[in-house]
Amino acid sequence: MDDSGSVPVPVPVRLRVHILERIAMSCMNLRDLDGAMEARTECITILNTISKLDPMIPHFLKGIAEIHAARGCLRKQLQFLELCFHIQEAWPADRKDPLSEARTASAIGSIHRKSSKLDDAIEWYEKSLEKMEFLGEDHVDLLPNLLIVAKIHHACCEWDLSLAAFAECKNILYSNPDHNSGLLASILYTMGTLCDHLEDERSANLCYEESLAIARPLVHALPRTRLILAGAQIKLAIILQNQGKTCAAKKAAEEAIEYGLLEPLSAADDKCSSLVTSHTFSFLIQLYAVLGDTSKVNLYSRKLMEFENGQCADGEHTKRARMHGAPAA
Repeated sequence: MDDSGSVPVPVPVRLRVHILERIAMSCMNLRDLDGAMEARTECITILNTISKLDPMIPHFLKGIAEIHAARGCLRKQLQFLELCFHIQEAWPADRKDPLSEARTASAIGSIHRKSSKLDDAIEWYEKSLEKMEFLGEDHVDLLPNLLIVAKIHHACCEWDLSLAAFAECKNILYSNPDHNSGLLASILYTMGTLCDHLEDERSANLCYEESLAIARPLVHALPRTRLILAGAQIKLAIILQNQGKTCAAKKAAEEAIEYGLLEPLSAADDKCSSLVTSHTFSFLIQLYAVLGDTSKVNLYSRKLMEFENGQCADGEHTKRARMHGAPAA
C-alpha cells in the first residue's frame, strides 16, 4: 500500500475494466443503455475496491451521467456529475486535474441552464472558470464559459454584470492574435447595446464604432457580419441624432439600409435584417419630417412600403413552395 492508501493493482484487473468499458461503448452505439449501465457500474465497483480516489472513477461516473442524459433524466445526470466533481476535488494536490474539474463544473452548469436554474448555472460556470485560473486571465479556453455567463446575465436583464463578462471576452480575443474577428465584432456590438441600457451613450458610441471597424472588412468573407454592420449603424445614427449631428446621423442610417438590403444568409438572418431595415427606414422618415423635407419623407415612406410588401410577397412565395415540396427560390 502506498502513501495515498492505494493498493498496487494487478494488470488483469485493469484489463478487465478496460474490456468492460469497451463493452459499454459498444452498448451505447447499439442504444443498449441497460447494458452500458451494467458495464460501467461494474467498472466503478472494481475500482472502488482498489481506491476510492482512483483517477478512473470520475471517467466512469461521467459515463453513467451520459447514459442518464440519453434517457432524458437530467436529475440523475446531474447527480452523477456532482458526485464526479466532489471526488475530483478530494484528490490530493499532486494528483489534481484542474481542467478535468473545470469541464465537470461546466457540464453541471449546462444542465442547470437547460433547467432554467440560471443562478445555479452561473455558480457552476464560475466554479469552472476558477478551476482554470492557473491558465491566466487572457487564456482562450476561458472564453466559452465567460460567453455563457455573459449571455445568462443578459437574459436576466443584469446589464452591468453582462457588460463586465462581455468585456472580459473582448480582452481575451484581443490578447490572442488568431482571434475570431466576427465574434469580436458581435461582442462589441452587444456591449454597445448594454451601454445603451445603462444610459452610457459615450461608451455605447465607442463600442459601435469599434464593432464597425472590425466588421466592415469581413462583410464578404463572413456575410452574417452585415447584420452587425446594419445594427451598429442605426444605433450610431440614433446617438448622433441625439447629439444634434443630423448630417452624420443621415449618413449612418443610409449605410445601415445598404447593409440591411444585402442578400440574406438564412431565414433567421433575413428576419433580423428585415427588422433592422424597417426600423432604419422609419428612423429616416422621422428624421426628415423633423427637418421639414417632405420629398425625402415621401421617398422613404414609399421605400418602406415597397420593402415591406416585398417581404410579404417573399414570405408567401416561400410558404407556397414548401407546401408543394419545392425549395424557395
